[in-house]
Amino acid sequence: MRTRPVSLAVMAAGDAARYVLIEVSPQNRGLHMTSRIIHGDCIEELRKLPDHSVDLVLTDPPYGNARAYGKNRRTIANDNHPLTGLLALHECYRVQRRNTAAYYFLDIKHLPLIERFVTQYTDYAIKGWIVWDKVHISVGCAFRNRHEIILALAKGKPEFRDRAFPNVVSVMRERTVEHPHKKPVALLRRL
Repeated sequence: MRTRPVSLAVMAAGDAARYVLIEVSPQNRGLHMTSRIIHGDCIEELRKLPDHSVDLVLTDPPYGNARAYGKNRRTIANDNHPLTGLLALHECYRVQRRNTAAYYFLDIKHLPLIERFVTQYTDYAIKGWIVWDKVHISVGCAFRNRHEIILALAKGKPEFRDRAFPNVVSVMRERTVEHPHKKPVALLRRL
């Protein structure tokens, strides 16, 4: 059984702060878990974390589309450009332990920029691109997106649980009032 803390950096857009970091640590007895939620600016909070202290990064930063979504025209804080998430990703590399993975949600239109940033300004290896098929089409006009892209990154040589993981994953999207692009737990568990 693992005795050292297991840290998960989950970064998601929010109206009150740029990101949220969550740390999960097993107790010495049994499988009881404790967690600590750090609510604040992701880049500032990541800088406070020690080197090589995080086992997994799962990030859904603002995509940088600078637009309103859905019938209610919801906006996302810090959605002016994709650089905010990339700066955080750069800092994630420092805090990640060796031989661990990172998953980065992104809009396909930013794929060339993000791929170039990762290959030129980080030491991550791109393991692949995962297409999340949301099963239902989104609101809008013709040629609406029914998918999002997830960039799978590696620091070192992580052992992935599922060696036959497909590059297209169909999981029903969640419709909520909290966030126009809430990710379903079923999808996150697959990663």
